[in-house]
Amino acid sequence: MSEKSRGVLIFATNTSDVDYVKIAETNAELVKQYMGLPTTIVQGTQGQNKRLVSGAVTEWHNGGRCNAYELSPYDETLVLDGDYLVFDDNLLKVLDTVEDYAIPHKHIYINEQANDTMGTYAVGPMLWATVIAFKRTNKARMLFEVASMIQNNYAYYRALYKLQSSIFRNDATFTIADRIVNGYSENMSCRVPWPIMTISGEIDRMVVDKQRIIVYKKERAYVLPRANLHLHDKRYLQNGFEYA
Repeated sequence: MSEKSRGVLIFATNTSDVDYVKIAETNAELVKQYMGLPTTIVQGTQGQNKRLVSGAVTEWHNGGRCNAYELSPYDETLVLDGDYLVFDDNLLKVLDTVEDYAIPHKHIYINEQANDTMGTYAVGPMLWATVIAFKRTNKARMLFEVASMIQNNYAYYRALYKLQSSIFRNDATFTIADRIVNGYSENMSCRVPWPIMTISGEIDRMVVDKQRIIVYKKERAYVLPRANLHLHDKRYLQNGFEYA
């Protein structure tokens, strides 16, 4: 039997003000350095979304993740946001242990208090589609098929669950899909067992050394252990970060 292939899939679609492909390429270099895996970058399909960030309107394209099962050339896949920067090899452990798929169910905002919930009729804790690990099984295929159905009928599901956000969100889509696939029960075998760490808003500088990450925001610095980090400031990421 031939060895199963492993790799990372990142969706990236450039906008008028952000080079998402460049960000994804930078992360692909980190993936190779810390996990030794190849990365495939594909373009999303969703129409344009807009939101206000630090007083400025920004746009992004976040659809198409439901097609990851079909688009991935690998037997075992990690779907990552381009701005979820890889600084360790812990996600390899997820691929080693997951049976079908795994999605994080915990989220920590390093620099602010945030209470992200799905909506009035939540079906359980919000999942975070920032990271999705999956293998080519029937259950994983079903997850993405249901997610595609939800994306194609998002207005209906937004009304059904009274989702808080007015824009399309992969997090809500895969949360609902996961509950449907698991018969509306919490299946911890489909979870990444540690939280997503996020720095939100604009940053001034980020420095990475062998043991830690330092993120500078205005007059404050956040010192973190060197671990995977979700960084919202796309404009900063276009220009890379510093190694000490």
